[in-house]
Amino acid sequence: LQSNTTTSTTYGIYSLSNIGGNRRINNNTVRFGGFPSITSGALYGLYATYSGGNNNILMEMNGNTISGEVIPPTTSASVYLMYNFGSTGTNRKIHMKNNTISNITKANSGTIYCIYPGTADSVDASGNVINNFTINNNSASGSVTWYGIYGAGSPVYQALYNNSVSNVLISGSSTSTAGTVRAITTNTISTGLADTYNNTVKNIGFASGTTTGTAAGI
Repeated sequence: LQSNTTTSTTYGIYSLSNIGGNRRINNNTVRFGGFPSITSGALYGLYATYSGGNNNILMEMNGNTISGEVIPPTTSASVYLMYNFGSTGTNRKIHMKNNTISNITKANSGTIYCIYPGTADSVDASGNVINNFTINNNSASGSVTWYGIYGAGSPVYQALYNNSVSNVLISGSSTSTAGTVRAITTNTISTGLADTYNNTVKNIGFASGTTTGTAAGI
């Protein structure tokens, strides 16, 4: 991904569908390149949605890598590194497996979603690794909101397991005390079922500096 000044939403790989069957975004490497200025547009590394009426479909986002990259500091909108969102019907499945997000840095405030498995009849997010994520928040008073695996859609069934989130540190001179760090977030519909097990979370939170907030593993 590479651009000059923009206020538009920027995508690495973009898949928007309301027809067809299975969708696979697998085994890709995302590189951000150089962004002189993203002033207000959202940023997606991998983006996929499905809003059609077909059933018995599989929406995969597996084996992808984002590593050693610098996220643009100037965007005031959210950053979604891997986003896979569908809808409920009959046997619509989301798989986000064995993805790696590592050695990522960002300056200033903002909201970041690393792996976002959204709504489907069943969601499987497993074997993902998120580590060594550093944010230096030197904005005047802005806060940082960071989510590792953000399973906050509305699936009927959700399984988040065998994932690892580690070494996520936020520092900086911002005076904000409203920062948020969440390693794994889980949610289903009110009558749904969520299984969250065998995950590893360690060394996440706020480091040196004046910016602070709350941190939670699961």
